[in-house]
Amino acid sequence: PIWLGGPWPLQRNLKRDLAFYRRMGVTGMHVHSTDNFGTNGQLYYIAAKFAWNTECNVDDLLDDYYEYFYGPARKPMEQYFARLCDLFQDAPLCTDGYIYQYVERRTWFIELFNDSFLGELHDLIEEAYELANTDVLKKRVELSRFSLEYTEMLRDLLVSLNDCEKPGPNAVAKEIRKERARQLKRELMAA
Repeated sequence: PIWLGGPWPLQRNLKRDLAFYRRMGVTGMHVHSTDNFGTNGQLYYIAAKFAWNTECNVDDLLDDYYEYFYGPARKPMEQYFARLCDLFQDAPLCTDGYIYQYVERRTWFIELFNDSFLGELHDLIEEAYELANTDVLKKRVELSRFSLEYTEMLRDLLVSLNDCEKPGPNAVAKEIRKERARQLKRELMAA
């Protein structure tokens, strides 16, 4: 199966969850996540800090992360992640990550990551890249750009899979649709 390393920022969840863990007396935890630093960097930072001090304030940690990781590109990167959080907070479906298996879940992902929303995210990434004043900061912004481009590839694959299973009235031949899906899967796996 394809592991879908889409942009699933969870910093708002951590803010709530870490406080709950603290109240419940949790003394240790294991963070399991994909290696998508372009989306999950702040989660790794928060989890690492929390592992050393369970009294940490998540808002303060995020403030620290954005300030020092992105420098002058901070504002658009904060907006970028806030928009992703808003998207999933307001989404009508909760997913277990197995989006590729079901037409309805694929359709949900396709509708969420529509051209307008992706364009907005691209604009924020471009603004951040322009504000990043060192090669290191530019590379950090590029991590999120790569994550966003991967998300677009994933969306294209899901559209193609839906076309294979439920072709529209003007669909091309089945073999062409299947080959397109195979090609997109190869590109996604290579990314």
